[in-house]
Amino acid sequence: MLHTEYPTSDSKTVGAPTVYVEGTEHAANPVLRRYGALLMVWREKEVPYRSRDICDLILDACLHQGIGITKGDSQSLLSDALVEALPHSWLVKFMPRLSNKTKGTVDWALDKYLEQRFAYLTIKMVALLLSYLFDSIETIDSHLNMGAGRINRDFEKN
Repeated sequence: MLHTEYPTSDSKTVGAPTVYVEGTEHAANPVLRRYGALLMVWREKEVPYRSRDICDLILDACLHQGIGITKGDSQSLLSDALVEALPHSWLVKFMPRLSNKTKGTVDWALDKYLEQRFAYLTIKMVALLLSYLFDSIETIDSHLNMGAGRINRDFEKN
């Protein structure tokens, strides 16, 4: 569960609200920390991103990191990578179908979405995927602000 604390005038923290994930095991996970922070940033955003740009960014990031999106790929599947990166207890509570997933089997709601370039993932799933694929919210935001046309060129520079 996500919790939000808004700084008060007598608070030692300044700026954006602090978002954390309940439980010490979950709070220590860097992917889940980015996920919570990204959801808070997007909550305040006035202009949503285009779903096509989001899909292209996720696909490009997967290819850049050697993550496959189909069973025929010799690389690991994105759903497998998520299962490895997230605490099992969090998966059981929030993504039970992935908590029981066998490595190498395609998760139709996630892996097939990417293979067929559908734009039907929830905003929370998109935030989770991007939090896994990128090291900072600033990087995610800058890539999405660039739009799909410039994403590949930026990856080639890194």
